[in-house]
Parts: sequence; structure tokens; C-alpha cells
Amino acid sequence: MARMGSKKHLKRLASPRLWQIHRKEAKWAPRTRPGPHPLNKSIPLQIIIRDMLGYAKTYRETKKILAEGNVLIDGVVRADERFPVGLMDVIEIRKIDKFYRVLPHPSKELILHEIGGEEVTFKLCQLINKVTVKKGNIQLNFHDGRNILVKVQDPTNPVEDTYKSRDVLQLVLPNQETINHFKFEEDVLAIIIGGKNAGLVGRINEIEKRIGHHASVVTLENAQGELIRTALEYTFPIGTDEPIISLP
Repeated sequence: MARMGSKKHLKRLASPRLWQIHRKEAKWAPRTRPGPHPLNKSIPLQIIIRDMLGYAKTYRETKKILAEGNVLIDGVVRADERFPVGLMDVIEIRKIDKFYRVLPHPSKELILHEIGGEEVTFKLCQLINKVTVKKGNIQLNFHDGRNILVKVQDPTNPVEDTYKSRDVLQLVLPNQETINHFKFEEDVLAIIIGGKNAGLVGRINEIEKRIGHHASVVTLENAQGELIRTALEYTFPIGTDEPIISLP
């Protein structure tokens, strides 16, 4: 039994802080299955449905809700209670027509922010890296594990490669059609997704690129004119003149 628990569960006391559960209420919590987000940056779907949203009281009730196809993540039905849900994912509770976006928060790390209207139709994905594949085409790899292939007419023409690391694409759900592109550059609005300033929003004032792991620093200016410094990897563009997503 202990061996089984180590694979599918972990002790609540050792669970990530962003899992908003009572640490001493029970011994075990469900471990997220390997997927689009890593363990320390994701929340099991079971915890979201039962503990954070309160749509179920027990594991059995949660399983029933998921088995009936009532929960969609980024426009795709998910029935796995251990599916990892993470930053910028869009959660749809089909039966009651509710939508939530996963956003960063200074104390809870990740929260569920209710959204509506046109906002439920898209997601923001940050480009982590890109690789050249067959025929000179470019594969874009994003923060949520998804990949998009950009077909290049002329591999020798660098003008066609318009996407840079840390840029953000606005994608239609679930077909991944690109409808907007926010470059990682000065004067762009961004949200901080990690560290002590997680959840704060400002306009990128300066990008200091340094040599070394986690060395580069970004300075943002908030609406009050205050300057906030954060790591480059914690900076996530969300718009130009105004945020493209609603915020808490």
C-alpha cells in the first residue's frame, strides 16, 4: 500500500503550498499525473473541483462530475482527477456554465479567477523555447507543454521567424489558432508569475540580460509609478495598452 501511495499520492504536509488544502485534515493528497505542468507548478484537478471550488464534498462525487464530462481544461474534456492544472489554464464547468482562469497570486501562488464573455475563448501561452525541425519549419514550445509548428516557406529567410523566447501568443481554444502576439520587450504590460511579487502587474521598464542562471532582471513600473524588480523568467506579457485578460 505504501508503494502505491508513493505513486498516486503524497503526504499532505509535504504537498506544494499552492494546493489550497488543509494539511492536517487527512494524511494523503492526490499527486498530479505527469502532464503539461510540473508538480510544483500545478494543482490536481480533484483538488480544484473539491477543495477550491467546492463543487464536490468527496472523492467519489468528484469522480462522478469528471466522468460525466462536465469539466474542460482549455476546451478539452478532462476526466482524470490527477490531471495537472496550471498557469493561464482555462477551466470550464459545463453543467453550470462557469469559467475560471488560473492566475498567479502573492500568497496563494495560484488562484482561480472567474471569467466570462470573449475571454473564455482564448488562452495566453508563453514561448519557452523553439527548435528547427524538418524542412526548416519551427516548433514553438510553450509553458504549458503544448507545441505549435510554424511552417516556413523559405528557411534561409530569418524575417519569417518572428517569435522570440518569452514572447506570449494569444491562442483560440481549443484549436490553437494564433490571434495575437505580445513580444517580450520594453513598454509591454506584464504580470509577475513567481517570487514574492507574484500577481503584480506593470509595464516593462527595463530588461537587464546578464550571463548566468537566473541572473537576468526585469524592472516593471506599476500604475502608481513604483518600480518592481523581478527575475526574467517570472515576467509574463499580457498586453500592450491594456491587459488582454481580466485580473482579480
